[in-house]
Amino acid sequence: LDLDLSKEVEYLRRLRRSRAKRHKSVSLPAPDSIKEEEETAVETSAARPALLDFSLDLRKIRIVWVVIRNRLIGSDQKPQDLEVSFSRVHLAIQKQNEARLSIQDLQVQVVPKKSKAFERSENSALLPEIVFTVRYESGKDGVRIACQAAGQALDIRLDSGFVVPVSMLQKSISAAIDQYRAAKLNWQTDATPDDSKSTLRASPFGDKRLASLQADINFKGALFYIQGDAPTQSNTPLRPAHVELPYKRNRANSHASQDNIATSLRAPGIAIKVEYSNAPENEQTLNGEIKVDASSNTVYPELVPIILQITHGVKEVVRCGEEERKTPSTPQIAQEQALKLQRLRGEDDSLLTSDPSQFLGQMKLNLGLRICKQEFGLSCQPLARVNAKSQIEDIYITMSTINSHQFGHFFALSATVTKLGASVQHVYSRESTFSFDMESISMSLMNSRHLTGGSSGVSMVLKVSPTRTALNVRQIQDLLLFREIWFPPELRDTSETPAEPPSQESDKMVVQRYQQVSAAAAFPWNATVAVAELAVDLDLGQSIGKSSLSIKNLWASSKKSSTCKQDLCIGVDEVSI
Repeated sequence: LDLDLSKEVEYLRRLRRSRAKRHKSVSLPAPDSIKEEEETAVETSAARPALLDFSLDLRKIRIVWVVIRNRLIGSDQKPQDLEVSFSRVHLAIQKQNEARLSIQDLQVQVVPKKSKAFERSENSALLPEIVFTVRYESGKDGVRIACQAAGQALDIRLDSGFVVPVSMLQKSISAAIDQYRAAKLNWQTDATPDDSKSTLRASPFGDKRLASLQADINFKGALFYIQGDAPTQSNTPLRPAHVELPYKRNRANSHASQDNIATSLRAPGIAIKVEYSNAPENEQTLNGEIKVDASSNTVYPELVPIILQITHGVKEVVRCGEEERKTPSTPQIAQEQALKLQRLRGEDDSLLTSDPSQFLGQMKLNLGLRICKQEFGLSCQPLARVNAKSQIEDIYITMSTINSHQFGHFFALSATVTKLGASVQHVYSRESTFSFDMESISMSLMNSRHLTGGSSGVSMVLKVSPTRTALNVRQIQDLLLFREIWFPPELRDTSETPAEPPSQESDKMVVQRYQQVSAAAAFPWNATVAVAELAVDLDLGQSIGKSSLSIKNLWASSKKSSTCKQDLCIGVDEVSI
């Protein structure tokens, strides 16, 4: 840290002398001269550099959380450590009331024991650069703050066996937190009334209020690279029996080694903008919008064995968790679980009586979420020439507050999804084996008090545009081949181990929970669903022909006002076959 304030000290001395001479003079300047002096003072203050210009540069920072094997962590694998490292952290204040923080090569990874420092592991996340900029202004109307953050694409590398070391790391951190809480209970602090007053937090802005806050966040997405072990000859039922699985010949896996398989996915970029305003003459407002950029991903059959390996790790973690639950719990753990259940019951009971004004006040809230076009494909190449594709053109969700003098504050939610579709088609075929198309879906959700005149509950309206589903039975073998490649018997097998007979304690818990649910107040609702048209087309071949089913103006309405009354109405205008 190199800080030179000699020029600033000399400037303050001259300023002090000029003020002393000015106080000695008694004559008052004319109004015109006062304006001229103010203008020149503003110009000189803008041209003069800030009183404090400095820069802080830190390089090669490494923080490691060491995991030690104990009985709480379990598992037969060796524990791995958590490492957080930075290649450079640069903080600079070059302009008045403005600061800039730059972080380069932020890396979070799970590393094995005795690994080299700053060497990237198989399970890691690397952010090449992220820049934060903050500007602060203080005036008569209050304090104004503007923040901006921009980050490059995040590079994430995962191994198919990441579940177990991450679970061990999570248990280690949880055990450390529990030990800290247990030690904190033994601390004795005798706080006097004067000490309690001194502990009250003062406002960071002093006597001034926060007039406005603006935040602009922009990230360029992420790239996921998942690597797994190549399956052996004994566990390769991931393909039809007559097709050889050429993992090494896939174009998407040409960069992988001969002993491993890998796949990659790209996450879209995201932009967030938030604006808070607290003007004296107007109400407080909070406006925010999140935009997710368009993206397109296509994965190949190499992903199937990776999913199986990840599933195996999840099963091992679940098995270790079941063994831990079988161990007798201490009275302290039982008391903590009872407190958690009591909190959940309190949340359920306060659902109907909750008032948004308790945490929002009279603030106007307007939030929006927009997701641009998203495409995702499953390709069977090079095993077969069958591809599956799903896409969504646009998703837009808004949430705002409604302020009524009679019924108070409440939320209103609306969502729109346009052009939702999915298809399974052979590469050399003009017709799809299976297709699903929907133009749009619109939903509106709000409080019933603003519609029914005071009754509590929620009202929802769902409108579905014409929907069409087509199935070509002549090409059903393509659909079966697709299922055989992407959903092998290992994933379709739902057999489970025989469950243990329930104990008396579990029966008591079930009965107690049933009594609580039955005694709770009913949650009233008013829901309406309308479908413009629902069509299903079947192509059974030239000998049988085509058949179709069409339902127009299908609607359903459900209303519940008490525990013993619920209405349901269903209507259809036209059904044609």
